[in-house]
Amino acid sequence: MRQALANNRQTILTAAAALVLAFALPHIFYGIDYLGINVHNSLAIDTVDDYIKACWAALFLFGALLVLPFPKADKKNLLLAWLAKVTVALGVMLFYERNYGLDAYWYFQQSQATSPDMTEVGFGNGTANILALTWGFEHFIIRTASYHTQKLLCAFLGMLGIYFFYRGLKSTFAWLPNRIFLYLCLFPSILFWSSILGKDPLIIFGIGLSFYAMMGLKNSRNFLYIGPLALGLFVIGMMRSWMVPIVFFPFVIGAIAKFKNIGVRIVVFCALLAFAYFNFHYVMDNFEFSDFDAAAKGVGNVATSWNDGGSAGYVPVINTPAEALSFMPFGMLTALFRPLPGEVMNPFGLLAGLENLVILFLLWKALRAWRWETWKDHLVVWFGSYVLIWSSVYAFLSPQNLGSAVRFRLQVLPVMLFLFYYIARRKSGERKADQF
Repeated sequence: MRQALANNRQTILTAAAALVLAFALPHIFYGIDYLGINVHNSLAIDTVDDYIKACWAALFLFGALLVLPFPKADKKNLLLAWLAKVTVALGVMLFYERNYGLDAYWYFQQSQATSPDMTEVGFGNGTANILALTWGFEHFIIRTASYHTQKLLCAFLGMLGIYFFYRGLKSTFAWLPNRIFLYLCLFPSILFWSSILGKDPLIIFGIGLSFYAMMGLKNSRNFLYIGPLALGLFVIGMMRSWMVPIVFFPFVIGAIAKFKNIGVRIVVFCALLAFAYFNFHYVMDNFEFSDFDAAAKGVGNVATSWNDGGSAGYVPVINTPAEALSFMPFGMLTALFRPLPGEVMNPFGLLAGLENLVILFLLWKALRAWRWETWKDHLVVWFGSYVLIWSSVYAFLSPQNLGSAVRFRLQVLPVMLFLFYYIARRKSGERKADQF
């Protein structure tokens, strides 16, 4: 009798679930059509059919995570992270797409073309390179013919970038809890901006892979890590050429800090300065700047090139190196911590403002835990240098548009969040025997 009741209960629950789904599906499809109006108008596709293809792709990638040889301890967190990524890419992002025209539509549209324009493909030409990449994927690997599926594939790469960064940390610090991966991956800006169809997920994939390889190289001195390091830097350079030295220089600075021999420090530091000098002149020649004043004016022009719209920020006129240097501290703070609540009055701006309050709170906790000996920790030197160098460059890019500032910050946010967490944990003395 008990078994019969259990079977009847299961049958009733199954039937009820089927009825609910049958009732809900038309409303879900209507919502997809309504929210996907920009996608439909821009791409002339059946948004529901496109969405269903992406749902199948999401299930396939769930299965891939189950069978791929990830460490068993990470499987659950990877599946939870992917569930969150799918929810954002196929749920939350629909509201974003409803309200904004996006470059992502053009990327998808060009990926379906018969013969793309490959003349602009080259190192640092991120837009041309991602067009070539999506076209090549569609024509030589898998023909998805689905905007949402391409977005999911980018989201998967973005998640792998955070996972590589976490694995590098885990190999360095045995005490690090597995949940750190989820904390980083599910941080709102990281979760959202690493899930779009665009350059950002590829950049964070390259950054995560590069940090994983650099930490592995430092820990084991196994030169096999040079392969993934080269791949990571290559991916970064194909999207944003100036990000390559930004990612690699801090690693060298951290290595210099570790040397106890002052002579070795001086030699390595001089080599770093020489490399920076030639890199600076390469940039000067590339932009045809004749002197420092011309370079400062060029930076000023870049800094005001998209200073408009509801998220426009304040950028002064820059004509001289002195004006550029005087603006830099304000620009760095903007790149790292703005918009603040109330500065951008739309739903995404308000959420970004609340998130930045959380980041400032984490910074405050790190500053409270700061001690003089913190400088001796090579991870603090390395990660801190990365945050400072990145923010000094983006000091002239982020302030002009606070909406773009939130997206750009994806490139530094995982490193910055872990740095604040790491410094705060040092206060208890638990990390003294486990320094980098």
